Amino acid sequence: MCDNQVEEKTSDPGFPLPDPAAVPGCSSCAGHVESIRGARRGGNQSATTDQRVLMRRHIDLEHR
Repeated sequence: MCDNQVEEKTSDPGFPLPDPAAVPGCSSCAGHVESIRGARRGGNQSATTDQRVLMRRHIDLEHR
């Protein structure tokens, strides 16, 4: 490989990631799902991404 070539990544995480799955019975998860849907309906991709990140954090902190 030449010095000016970029090595191709072999582990593609599959962007964009799928929406996180809500935990049944969790009102916080349900609220995040509604926020994601609302942002998506409004065409606000930035807010959609923000809400998905917040939901993943919630799941990591509260359900794992």
